[in-house]
Amino acid sequence: MERAEEEEGNRGGRSKGEEEEGNRGGRSKGERASEKERKLARRSRRLSGTASVLDPDQYPGAAEQFAMPLSRTYEALLGAARGFLTAVGSIKAAFV
Repeated sequence: MERAEEEEGNRGGRSKGEEEEGNRGGRSKGERASEKERKLARRSRRLSGTASVLDPDQYPGAAEQFAMPLSRTYEALLGAARGFLTAVGSIKAAFV
């Protein structure tokens, strides 16, 4: 019994669930995933936008390699981002 009271005292009277929620900044798992998805989409759009204005003579096919997916699902976005990572190796200097 003493241990349970001690643990509760360490949490300031909050339940274990409330403590865990506080450790996450009050955001739910879905909210954190949605935030990651927005960040990934924003960064992917920036890469795609940069690739679309590269000189096609110097970087042939870059615009096509870095095109955003037509589907707006997370799976499509993640697949495109992984493809960007693979393709960026050869033209990395153009993105700096």
